[in-house]
Order: sequence, then C-alpha cells, then structure tokens
Amino acid sequence: MIKILIINNDIIKESNIKNLDHDNMYKKLGYKNNNNFCLIKSYKNKDNYINIYGKNSGAQNLLNTNSVLVNKKLSIYGKALVVKIIDNQYISITEDEFNIFFDNKDNIDDSTNNNECINNEQVSNDNSEDELLEDVYCYSSDNE
Repeated sequence: MIKILIINNDIIKESNIKNLDHDNMYKKLGYKNNNNFCLIKSYKNKDNYINIYGKNSGAQNLLNTNSVLVNKKLSIYGKALVVKIIDNQYISITEDEFNIFFDNKDNIDDSTNNNECINNEQVSNDNSEDELLEDVYCYSSDNE
C-alpha cells in the first residue's frame, strides 16, 4: 500500500491506496469523470518528485483555499491529490513530508510546470478567447 494526500481546503488527509493508476486518479477524489483533471504542478525534490493533481477549472466557489496551494499560486478547483514519485514509481508521502517540503523554500524548484490532462486534452495557458459560433435557425410562418 502507498500513502497519498488529499487536500480539501484546510484539511489534509492521508489515504492508503493499494494500486494507484495514473488514469484513475480522479476517482480517488470522488469525481465521476476526468474532465479538467490534470497534473497541475510537479516539484523536484532531491531524487523524487512531488506531483499535485486536480481540476484546473470550475466554479469560483470551488477554488481550493489551502494555504500551500494559494501561496504557490496554484488554482485547483475542488480537492487536490498529492503523490510522490521515485524512478517512475509511486511511493508513500505523509502530511509531515509535504509540510516540511513546502516550509523549506530552498527545496522548492518551481521550474517544472506541467499541465498534462489525464483525459489527453491539453489546456492552453494563452489568453485567447474561444470563437463563438452562431447557430442560425429558420422558422416557418403560418402566413407563408
């Protein structure tokens, strides 16, 4: 079993998982689908990585207000999932390890910024607006 962290605002909960699969991480947070569920940020820590996953869009009232996430300017809507990886293998992470890592600012390498969606939809970070398409309807009239 490996230990992961689930962050819901000010509550950080350790959860034991038998088998963690990259394609089903969203289910560990109770989401029904993987829409907008992405690797939000990956931090290099000596010989391992600490990855933070979550939904990258949603209603404003769902924005996760955890102080670590807010201080790192990470916008995650709803719960966040934190895993630790060594040599492409998931290993356990504790709340204490997470807090120590983020309390020690010298440890944090912000250079790794990922935006890899699990459902293979890439999320663009540019500010271009989506083009709106207009549907044209033709209504028949009884007077014709």
